[in-house]
Amino acid sequence: MSELSPVKPPENELLIVTGMSGAGRTTAAHALEDTGWYVVEGLPPELISTMMDLVARNPGSVQKLAVVLDARSRGLYSSMQEGLAQIAAAGITYRVLYLEASDELLVRRFEQGRRPHPLQGAGRILDGIHAERELLAPVKDQADMVIDTTDLNVHGLASTINELFNEDGPITLRLNVMSFGFKYGVPADANYVADVRFIPNPHWVPELRPLTGQDAKVRDYVLVNEGAGEFVDRYVEALKPVLEGYRRENKHYATLAVGCTGGKHRSVAISEELARRLAQLPSATVNVVHRDLGRE
Repeated sequence: MSELSPVKPPENELLIVTGMSGAGRTTAAHALEDTGWYVVEGLPPELISTMMDLVARNPGSVQKLAVVLDARSRGLYSSMQEGLAQIAAAGITYRVLYLEASDELLVRRFEQGRRPHPLQGAGRILDGIHAERELLAPVKDQADMVIDTTDLNVHGLASTINELFNEDGPITLRLNVMSFGFKYGVPADANYVADVRFIPNPHWVPELRPLTGQDAKVRDYVLVNEGAGEFVDRYVEALKPVLEGYRRENKHYATLAVGCTGGKHRSVAISEELARRLAQLPSATVNVVHRDLGRE
């Protein structure tokens, strides 16, 4: 790591908050306001550069601006790429936060709210969700941060937003190490996915089956297997230049997903060990989440 830690730019910050309708944009907006951001909702992409120009003319008036974009019309998102290109051309630094959630959860939220999806037209809620996913795919691909809110309640999302954006001074890279089971699906917000199913499964050892990767017996069984320790060593080494690059580019958050079959033994043990190693790196904070533990 270099001796000089990069710091947040002294100029005004711009954050674009977007993503699937029903995935928590309003909650994210409220959380950002609570951490000192000036939040504008429903601003057309073409006017973002104008807004930033007004802010720049009044130094100190708005230090951190968050613009929340939704899918009230197809035209709004069709112009987003053009609007962001205008911002970049104007030399304005910005980041994009994209909120994601599963189809099942989004349908349930719209049904509970007794309101139609903005893009469903005469079709079903699910039709609107699929249309929005297709429309937003390029935006999601270019997002700096993707947060999957499927397993987050309102308070969990607010806490995540607070951890990500309520900080000053040297950049701390926040790493979320997540264990999961492949049979339940790959996490949508993962920046990197590691498959540890090459390690013998403790599930087939009767005395280990009821335990989890957080238990010492399972951890020792997993880590002493041939290739397990070497994998962790090499994975950490491979991640070091990536994480350093993230910090240089002012990227504050990354999710590292580690998967096994059911998310109970191998992925949990490896995630815990990986998190322990990564926590030793300078200017990095590590959080461990076991997405599917206890799901069986």
